[in-house]
Amino acid sequence: MKKTLLSSVFTLIACLCVGQGTYYHPEFYFDKMSPNGRWLSTHAMGTIYLYSRADSLYDEYAASEDAVTEYYATGVGNCWSNDGILVGGVSDRECAYWQNYEWNELPVKAENQGLNVANGITPDGSRIVGNVGISAMNMYSEQMVKPVYWDRNADGSYDLYKELPYPATDFSGRVPQYVTAIAISDDGKTVVGQVVDWSGFYIYPIVYTQADNGEWSYRTYSEGILYPEGATFGVWPGEEPARPNGELYMNDEELAAYRAALNEYLIAYEKYMMEQITWEELPEEPDPADYIIERIDEYNSVMNQYQKDLSAYYQKVYEFDVIMQNNMYGYCFTINNAYISGNGRYYSTTMKHTDVSNPLSPKTISTPVRFDLNESGNVMTMVATNIDMIASSVMNDGCMIVQNPAMAYGRNSFVTSTDCQTLTTFVDYINGRNSDVANWVKAMTTFDVLVADSYDEYGNPNISVVEDSIVAGSVHCNSDGTIFTSFMYDEWSDGDVIRQFSYQIDFTEDAAVDGVSTDKSSMAAYITEGNTLQLQGNVEQLAIYDLRGGLVMQAINPQEVVTLDAPQGVYIVKLSNNTDVYTTKVVVK
Repeated sequence: MKKTLLSSVFTLIACLCVGQGTYYHPEFYFDKMSPNGRWLSTHAMGTIYLYSRADSLYDEYAASEDAVTEYYATGVGNCWSNDGILVGGVSDRECAYWQNYEWNELPVKAENQGLNVANGITPDGSRIVGNVGISAMNMYSEQMVKPVYWDRNADGSYDLYKELPYPATDFSGRVPQYVTAIAISDDGKTVVGQVVDWSGFYIYPIVYTQADNGEWSYRTYSEGILYPEGATFGVWPGEEPARPNGELYMNDEELAAYRAALNEYLIAYEKYMMEQITWEELPEEPDPADYIIERIDEYNSVMNQYQKDLSAYYQKVYEFDVIMQNNMYGYCFTINNAYISGNGRYYSTTMKHTDVSNPLSPKTISTPVRFDLNESGNVMTMVATNIDMIASSVMNDGCMIVQNPAMAYGRNSFVTSTDCQTLTTFVDYINGRNSDVANWVKAMTTFDVLVADSYDEYGNPNISVVEDSIVAGSVHCNSDGTIFTSFMYDEWSDGDVIRQFSYQIDFTEDAAVDGVSTDKSSMAAYITEGNTLQLQGNVEQLAIYDLRGGLVMQAINPQEVVTLDAPQGVYIVKLSNNTDVYTTKVVVK
């Protein structure tokens, strides 16, 4: 683990592009934010990166080389409190929270081995929700994860978790693999999570609610969504019959011979897995019947009965599956995609299905949806779109942030209307609130984008370039819609190099951008032929930076035409005088 003050590069970029309401973070893709916007984080490959806006501190907790001995993860829900508590998991302590630049253990029981993680926390830090593993972890007979919460004591520590109520079976009557708790409302009385059914294929929402008397209840959202209302399912036959243990029918001599052969096979199989021998060289696994002599008739009898029982079992499984598949609509929800508005009214997530209109090339289509938790019944509102999207936030008024495409990082983001029937691009939405901020975003997120607009007869894409495309990145927001954070993967500015960065907009502060001129005609800069920079207006100071924050050149009282001696790429130009500051992005070709 290392903790450092912000580097000069990071500070330079912040000063360059950031006013009181806007912040630019090169090289970081922050996807988690506290409700007040003061704390940011992301994690990848077992390493967490943090940023404190209040302290101007950058913190990194790095995984070990194998990402197993030591690793870190943030929770998948609203994992930041306003006072800088981050919940997640640490390899040696699993459920944990970060506070004051230290990791602290959240108490769990000794039986909770594996799959323990804290996912969400209230803005005031008083309650944390998450999941703990269940000791008997057999995905075909036992539930592996259950939902829990931790309450904070007066001394700032957290109690041993309490269980949230949850269904013993999934919608089909089988034991679910997981029941999770992901995100929590501001008052801590509403929690959203997911149920993963026995098969692992069907994922659907669950909502836990605490009444004024302290009692918890839950509702699931599957009937009428994944299958018709009133649908009935067959009787699940349970675990398959256990295969008889042939060793119990062997005498000592037979047992020794069998185990010697079995050990020889296991050694050979390990060599095969290590590609030291071929499949043809791998001997057959020894059959106990070949080693039993004295009690062979008895063993054959129990094996014959086992085969009959197994055949009958799989017939029941087949009958169950036929009924189930006839009931299902073919939808499920995206794993760990669960957001709650701070007021506890709205739950947003993403539903997906497979489009088989082209049988040779089926594809998964994702559609953001929203539940109004004040309504009775399983009432779901789908975002009015026919393109692939994923939900990323929901506000107190029901507006959602959604992103396209669902499964790629070079995304654009949109804001829905309160009824989810109208989509507005994020930049247009911001432009309606502050045009200077919108121009600042455009300067960072305008690219010449390569798109596959058609395909030839062999299925190969025909690529074209869409110039000056605005790609705002993967936007998230707080519940009152005053603070927005986006992370961006720029695949277009520098050939095959992917550039990542984040930016933040805070409308709770003075959102006039230091770096976007309030008088757009006072100063300007643009590239002309020969990579010369043409300046307009009363420019007293010029500074040009690359996208990593490096100073390329600077000048006092520059000439109107400046020769820009720099490699191909994208640069940020800052012009200023004693009353005005202007920034823009230019491309050197």
